[in-house]
Amino acid sequence: MGVKLYYTTVTASREVKSQQAEVMRILESKSIQYELIDISVGGEVRDEMRSKAGNPTAVPPQIFNEDQYCGVRICEIRQTHNHNTVKRYEDGEYRQRF
Repeated sequence: MGVKLYYTTVTASREVKSQQAEVMRILESKSIQYELIDISVGGEVRDEMRSKAGNPTAVPPQIFNEDQYCGVRICEIRQTHNHNTVKRYEDGEYRQRF
């Protein structure tokens, strides 16, 4: 599976929980398959996510196509979702899907 979504099952942040749930909901609503990777299983997984993202303080959710960092901009995803479009990550490029 190409699309990987780094998330966490352990957080006190409502914002992180909300963003994760919204990203998953949008990807599922557009039938985009993805693999969940839980960073709470160990520090090495969190460090891997941060290294791939190029940001030592990155927090979930973060989306990758294989090892290509796609990022997550919740405002951008919401905006495209509200216009019946979403950026497709499985192709490794951004395409609008209607």
